[in-house]
Order: sequence, then C-alpha cells, then structure tokens
Amino acid sequence: MSAIDLAELFQRNYEDIRLFILKRVPTPEDAADLAQEAFLRLLRRGEGVMMSARGYLFATALNLVRDQMRAKAARPECGTAADLENVADAAPRADAHSEYRDALRILELALSELSPTRRSALLLHRLDGLSHAAVAEALGLSVSSVEKHIRFALRHCNVRLADAGVLAEPPAKKP
Repeated sequence: MSAIDLAELFQRNYEDIRLFILKRVPTPEDAADLAQEAFLRLLRRGEGVMMSARGYLFATALNLVRDQMRAKAARPECGTAADLENVADAAPRADAHSEYRDALRILELALSELSPTRRSALLLHRLDGLSHAAVAEALGLSVSSVEKHIRFALRHCNVRLADAGVLAEPPAKKP
C-alpha cells in the first residue's frame, strides 16, 4: 500500500473509526490513540490484508478496544478498606468456576473453528451489539451475507456446546 493510498484511506475513514471506538472507550483521547494504532497495524500489514482495508480497520479497532478492556480489567483500581467492607461476595460456587471454564473452553474452540469472516461477524454483532447493517459495512459484505454468517456461526457454536453436554440439545434447523 503506497503512502498516497494510506493517506487517502486515512482521510476517508479516520473519523468513522475514531467514532466507532469512542462508543466503546471512556475518553476521546483513548479513541484517537486506538484509531491511530489501527492505521499503523494496517500499514505494517501492507498488501497482506485479506478483506477490504476499511473492514480490516474496523476489525482491528474492535480488537484494540478489547485488548484495552482486558488490560484495564487486569489492573483494577484500588479502593479504600471501607469500600471493600461494603462489597458483597458475589463469587459463584467453586464448582461453577470449573463449569464456566469448561463451557468457555468449548466456546473458544468452536469460535476458532469458524472462518475469520464468520467469527468477526458473530463477535461484532453479539459482543459489540452492532446491527447487521453495521457489521456488513465493517466487513465489506452484504447484509444478507452477514445474516447467513451469523446464523451459521451460532448454529456451529450451539452444536459444539450441545455435543459437550453444556446445552440440552442444539436448536433445530429451519426447514
């Protein structure tokens, strides 16, 4: 990708990417930083981008937001001792932790078996709450393709969870 192509892509898409991120992070500064990082990753990736550059930018931006959220969750803010005394123990039972970990492991495996497009469509829609139209725009696909990818991905995950005994049975296929 030439510098001219990147500059044009930046001018056309920076604000959309920044606003997309701003809906998911606490400050405009964080949104600007993550938007710039998304463009840097596109530049580093160069010609190896498999989907549209705009779709790659949105998917990268979303991954950067997730990374930032994970990092912040890993270093919680410290409160006072008085704050800690007023916190109820909402921890699940010890055996529930094991069940959740097993279900999560199965779900992660099921997601890893999906194509990158199907996985991205499902995660953008279900985790990030994007509409089918917004997912279609982010991935450079038609809305009907996004609907099909999401439907297939959900069915695949449900079948894997049912096979492992986490769900009673997979949902029936539509005729």
